[in-house]
Amino acid sequence: MLILVGFSFAVQGVLLDALGTVASLPSYAILGFSALRFPALDEMVRATVNVFPSSGVEFWARQTVKAYWIPWMLSVGGVILGLRLLLGRRHPDDRIALGLLLVGGMLFRRSIWRPDLIHFQTPLVPTVILGLMLLRWLCDGIRSGALPFRSVTAGIGLLACLGSALVLLPPSEIIRRGIEINTRGVSQKFRSSDSRKRPVAGIPRAAGIRLPAGFADEFEATVNYIRTHTAPYESIIAFPNGAAYHFFADRPSASRFSEVYLAGKRADRLEVLREWQAKKVRYIIYSLATWRLDGIPEHVLAPELYEHILQLYRMEVRFGNTLILKRRDA
Repeated sequence: MLILVGFSFAVQGVLLDALGTVASLPSYAILGFSALRFPALDEMVRATVNVFPSSGVEFWARQTVKAYWIPWMLSVGGVILGLRLLLGRRHPDDRIALGLLLVGGMLFRRSIWRPDLIHFQTPLVPTVILGLMLLRWLCDGIRSGALPFRSVTAGIGLLACLGSALVLLPPSEIIRRGIEINTRGVSQKFRSSDSRKRPVAGIPRAAGIRLPAGFADEFEATVNYIRTHTAPYESIIAFPNGAAYHFFADRPSASRFSEVYLAGKRADRLEVLREWQAKKVRYIIYSLATWRLDGIPEHVLAPELYEHILQLYRMEVRFGNTLILKRRDA
């Protein structure tokens, strides 16, 4: 398989790029990418992340429990499946259970690197299906009389099912909002979701877009300033991550790496720097509030580009959390 993949990459002329990307993965890990801390069990008690105003502790605790429920269910499934095979009680479903166990384990290994809600959802699917298979085996055993209903094993199994159901339930705030939203009329949904937003005005490419009122003012001022102070097709820089500005302002990126985190290798950052220098970009949109991938600041992520900006640019104007920087010799 690897030989076929390598041959396909070679035919398309991207084999060296693919090998270079694989070789650069350790450098991404050193920077801090994919190195998020796995949630600790004691955070169920002292959770401080307030995701929802009224149930932040509950929400974070649920996700912490869910992070540990996945390996627990995979372990239970592995033990039960192993015992069935050792005792000679084989069943056609055993292959399906083994496949779910292996897939869930491989996907959970990825979640250890990035323990967040998005990456927990991936191993959660095969693990839940495996859990349902175990529940069916439990019910079949009780119904056939092979496992007495009042036995300790049956009791532990039923308690485990109840605990799993409680863990997998969404937080009460999500349930309440889901019921509230789905019982409203269509007009009420639009009014409630857009009550704190307003349409963007004066930007042709943003027609019909609604943004929070405070950010809408900042966004309009930034885009209009760039459009009025640069020529059509003049390159700009959106730093560190603001690729959407290139579209809404109708100004191209000064580099093929429109967002800094994409240039993770030093060779890529030097390429970006050469393109900036060759084009002598006059304006930079520097956002103080835009997201930083995994919370890594730009002076750590791209020190060469950060130093270049400090040396050659000055602040021209500020709109909220967005700075417009202009080249000193422009």
